[in-house]
Amino acid sequence: MTDEYKQQLESLGIKTLIGYINEESANDIINWILYMNLIPISNKPNRLKIIIDSQGGNIEDTFAIIDTIRLTSIPVDTYGTG
Repeated sequence: MTDEYKQQLESLGIKTLIGYINEESANDIINWILYMNLIPISNKPNRLKIIIDSQGGNIEDTFAIIDTIRLTSIPVDTYGTG
């Protein structure tokens, strides 16, 4: 997927988490969720969607993602694939 398509999806409230979950991938998801909560209401999606295709990863980093999802004001839907 090109960066242009990734940016378009992210602006629509759709993010992919592909591969091993580590500090870098967790921070990417967490920062995106936080950013989406801070943008103006007129541009804010009603829901966020995270598409996950992962064989697993670091448990602490995974819990950091889960904690952020629980605390966000925008509902987050997760979809497991693979």
